[in-house]
Amino acid sequence: MYLKVNFEIYDGCNAACPWCSTGALNIGGREGVSYISTARFREALCELKRKQLITKETIVSLYNYGEPFLHPNFEEILHICCEENVYFTISTNASVYKHFASPDVCKYLKHMCFSMQGFSQASYTRIHGFNFDKILKNIETFVRDLREYGYSGGCHISYHVYQFNLLEIYDAALFAVNNRIMIIPLYAYFADFKVFEKYMSGTLPYKQLEKISKELMLHHIDDFRKMRPKTWVCPEPYDTLTINSDCDILTCCVIDKEVPCFSVGNLFKLSKEEIARLKQTQEICNRCRELDIDFLTRNPRFFPIIEKTQST
Repeated sequence: MYLKVNFEIYDGCNAACPWCSTGALNIGGREGVSYISTARFREALCELKRKQLITKETIVSLYNYGEPFLHPNFEEILHICCEENVYFTISTNASVYKHFASPDVCKYLKHMCFSMQGFSQASYTRIHGFNFDKILKNIETFVRDLREYGYSGGCHISYHVYQFNLLEIYDAALFAVNNRIMIIPLYAYFADFKVFEKYMSGTLPYKQLEKISKELMLHHIDDFRKMRPKTWVCPEPYDTLTINSDCDILTCCVIDKEVPCFSVGNLFKLSKEEIARLKQTQEICNRCRELDIDFLTRNPRFFPIIEKTQST
């Protein structure tokens, strides 16, 4: 049984973040995306319940590396969750607005996250490439819509801290206070296992390393690695289930299709016991453990909260 499920309902994104595997595909000229049909999504939820992989306490995150609001039938996906009595969370870059709020949605929505790459047009041009004013307007509208339907759950801004947007945190915090939502600044990192592996092993090409040195905050990695307890074990294989739009069970939420052992098999073809065994015996996990990537990505102290603000 898993208390957390990452369900990639739409495997693409409209952003061009250079340190994200999905954004890198956009930069390189991605050809097509895939998304799960509403009928297949309902079947998947029923299969998860039938195999007792989830319980009433399980929370399904309707994303992993993709932008869920790009799903053409996003609103119907939410209503299927409600009809199947499944609690869910949403994370979005807020580039696309859809009126999805309703009494049922507000009952089953556990949390709403807005991912921000800074608080200026200059920062957005450098990372996302979106219109910054539109992002702010969409966040304000999303929050207002949810409150109009009685939503009492949490909303927060996940503020990705880069070297070039440090001085923008204060303005972002004021925006959060004015909209009565939380802000959690955290260090931006590699949302791309291949790049992370090369960085940690010292094999990253010089041009990429030079770019990293001017953007990411990685000064604390060496000291943090030394903090790893000898008995620490990555909880990912035991507490989290990650599923892509084809209903394949992924080894973990960090790796992508270009990484060996990306998937352990399909949800509809594997038994509960097979899923548990395969998730715990993948060779790629040894490499992840060897470089401490598992410890870094699964420990919240690796992404220090600079400021946590909520209005009263």
